[in-house]
Amino acid sequence: MVITRLVILLVFLHSLFSPFSFLNLTLRKHPLPPSLPPFIQAIALAPFFLFLVVQIFCLQMLLCGTAAPPPPAAPSRINNTIELESPKVATMKDHTKEKKVYCRCWKSKTFPYCDGSHAKHNKETGDNVGPLIVKGAE
Repeated sequence: MVITRLVILLVFLHSLFSPFSFLNLTLRKHPLPPSLPPFIQAIALAPFFLFLVVQIFCLQMLLCGTAAPPPPAAPSRINNTIELESPKVATMKDHTKEKKVYCRCWKSKTFPYCDGSHAKHNKETGDNVGPLIVKGAE
């Protein structure tokens, strides 16, 4: 890989500074008269500078490559405020005739009911989120 990039660099430098390079041959065929104002001379040379910029860009891409993609983001905590010292936060309330278990991690495939997905999430992130358990009246 390094040798390939060095060869490309040598070919690039040769193409720029060789007496037979595109840039040298074109400038020799179309010399600019010194009587032209500097602004007009700059406009006349713009295509040649564009050619040079494109060659330098291609060389940079070949020698340096493209940037590596960013690593995937790690899963983050959901619970940042409630009972952080507890290994799992599960709240119980008495309001219904039968027991209901509601999801609070937003990972459940049976949302709004809990399917236990918080256990995997807690293991991956160190979080302590758990379900809301509503007990039935006895």
